[in-house]
Amino acid sequence: MKKLIILFISLMLLLSGCSRIKVEPTLSESESFDKFTHQLFIDTMSENYADCHFTLKNPDAYGITFKTIDFGKLIHGLDYSQYLEELKTFKRSRLSEQQQLTYDVLSENLKHSVALDDAKYEYLWNPCDPLMSVTSNLSTMLIEFPFYKEEDIDDYISLANATGDLTDQINDYLKAQSEKGLLMPKSVAKDYIDTIDSFVDQEADPLVRVFNNYKFPFELSAEAKADYAVQIDEAYRQSVCPAFNSVKKTVKDLLSKSKNQKGLYYLKNGKEYYQAYVQSILGNDMSIRDIESLMKKRLSHISGDLSSVTRKNFTTILDYEGNDIDTGLKSYKAILKYLKKQSKKDFPDIGKIDYQVTDMDLTNAKSGNSAYYLTPPIDDVSENVIRVNTTSSYVEVDSVDTFITLAHEGYPGHLYQTNYALKQELPEILNLFECLGYTEGYATFVQYKAYDYLPKVKDAMKDYLRLQDEYAYSLIILCDIGIHYKGWSENDLRNYLRKYGYESVAPYWYDQLLGSPAVFVSYHVGCTLLENYQTTMKKKLGKKYNDQLYYKTILAYGSLPFSVLKSRVEDAIKKKK
Repeated sequence: MKKLIILFISLMLLLSGCSRIKVEPTLSESESFDKFTHQLFIDTMSENYADCHFTLKNPDAYGITFKTIDFGKLIHGLDYSQYLEELKTFKRSRLSEQQQLTYDVLSENLKHSVALDDAKYEYLWNPCDPLMSVTSNLSTMLIEFPFYKEEDIDDYISLANATGDLTDQINDYLKAQSEKGLLMPKSVAKDYIDTIDSFVDQEADPLVRVFNNYKFPFELSAEAKADYAVQIDEAYRQSVCPAFNSVKKTVKDLLSKSKNQKGLYYLKNGKEYYQAYVQSILGNDMSIRDIESLMKKRLSHISGDLSSVTRKNFTTILDYEGNDIDTGLKSYKAILKYLKKQSKKDFPDIGKIDYQVTDMDLTNAKSGNSAYYLTPPIDDVSENVIRVNTTSSYVEVDSVDTFITLAHEGYPGHLYQTNYALKQELPEILNLFECLGYTEGYATFVQYKAYDYLPKVKDAMKDYLRLQDEYAYSLIILCDIGIHYKGWSENDLRNYLRKYGYESVAPYWYDQLLGSPAVFVSYHVGCTLLENYQTTMKKKLGKKYNDQLYYKTILAYGSLPFSVLKSRVEDAIKKKK
């Protein structure tokens, strides 16, 4: 499942750009570093209105104003190498412990950004990835746009009317990409076009539908609301739809020039790009070979456990097979309340969290995402939102799938982790440089833990259901590596999956992975690394180990690159011994 906050952060980093930061030489090392990181935050937030609006409720408090209301640039203007060199001028040993952590996080993130910025990787990124496209991100921003004051409505209309500025950039990028022979495979293009159609081919304007249902925190007369709705509808039909359709036309026009119908492996520098991209997701220097070995070991371990559980509980599992498992929890609120209570036994209590949880709007429900969590603005933690996709699927509210999905999105997943981090009052810059592998890896890690919390389900069946999920997703990572790092064809994939009894899903998996390279890496490689860190802590601490200690260790610093998180876990082990 895909989470919206990651889309926001990923897009924000792509669009961000700022000028060189100059640090006053008269300041102390510590003061200069704080000035550097604060200015980096301000400049990044000042780059475009859309990203800033979702990150800060009151940008005026930071001295941030916008002359232009837009989505910013498709290709970032930020000189990552310049920032990295600026960072290196600080002597890490002279910084405080918290500053050293910030230094390490920025160093790791900027290093991977510089690596991906290498000219040899130019145009290998696909802005029309069917699961993570720029246009899907734009439509979600327009659907989920928060209105804090009435002036935001005028800005929203201006933003909708500025959609064409960014789609023009996408069109130019695709044309240049095509000229270099790097355009997406035809099957990927067709899947992407479907995402465009699902947004623009609606009987009713989705932006007006969401606007009319919005609960405004300010007074708005019926007359004013109706007038705004007319302007929004005009922006959707005269600006947004034509802009999206222009990208669709560009893709169709270029489709005949698509040269590669397989994975990144077949593009010049594609194999190296895949590795650099995966490393940036995880925030470490693991090679693809190391990741492959890691996932093979995990798959073997899960396979053994699954066989053992099935053998010992065959009758119980047989009784459940083919039958829907009803949790008895009939609403999202009831599920989250139950999960919060159950997770308190294992996770540190952080008190009350304000949130809302509802069905997705039909527009986003068509995307195939099972759910997403919208992080609150960093200056107002009360704006937590979870959307669940039961509006266009077979999933029932009281199903195991919905229960596990809300564990991932809510307690003890994204909702809990984000608010735990915000309560630590970490430096503001760390709220921008999140590690996707940690964020999704953690939510997946605790999602599997939540199987233990399932009500009305026997323990053996809980283990069986969890292991089945873990098995499939460990396998899909190996398939992703096969396609993009080893050059597998669909037939190669089918032959590989046949050994595991998954041959029937080969066409679907191949299309999905072909269009969205490394899309599952953050979830399942990230989860595996967290499992391994926990195992290490258990072995080294013995009786001194407890789950609360481990969770506090991995939660205390927010979303960290795995290279930094690993060192923090090692430090915690040394302190506890």
